[in-house]
Amino acid sequence: MVTYFIGREEVDAYLRDFLDRLTRFNPLPDLWCPITPSGDILLKRLLALVKEQQPDWIENLSVLPIQIQKENPKIRLVTDSAAADVNGRRVLLLDTAIHSGATMSCCATEMVKLGAADVCSYSLMLKCDSSFIPTMWGFMIGKTDRAFFLLDRIPNNRLVAQKEGSLPCVHLERLSEKYIGKPPVVSGLASLDRTT
Repeated sequence: MVTYFIGREEVDAYLRDFLDRLTRFNPLPDLWCPITPSGDILLKRLLALVKEQQPDWIENLSVLPIQIQKENPKIRLVTDSAAADVNGRRVLLLDTAIHSGATMSCCATEMVKLGAADVCSYSLMLKCDSSFIPTMWGFMIGKTDRAFFLLDRIPNNRLVAQKEGSLPCVHLERLSEKYIGKPPVVSGLASLDRTT
């Protein structure tokens, strides 16, 4: 398994490449739909680059965020007039990562049902065994690999740095009833500390 850490410079480089490819679209997609919060983050960075490199595009673009209901694989558009917003439009679906492809496939299907004239898609990262291949993507990773994007701190899966002469920093013990009332381990890394 390989873990990729993609920072701001790398993300912006991939997005500049994506914008270069978009300039060849005729007509340009005019309804941009970020999928989930990760798609929102990608869209913000993308729009900053559009303002810098293609400012004339901004006045013709609309944004329609897509949320995913976790209970059942169903999408929810953040508007009450979804059919009117999508019908006849050229849609661009945006997400940071495509793993299985189920979410992007569901979104593309829904856009077609709502009457989109065209649907194209972009994902920064694509897993090689995805069931959905987007129109464009930044990079592809293996099926057991993973990628982290735009992190201020790189997770290192370490609770405490071992000091010279101290005991090892990890002690494994089977969990039992005696631990239920104990306070959680505080590591100082938010992604670990939110787990009890």
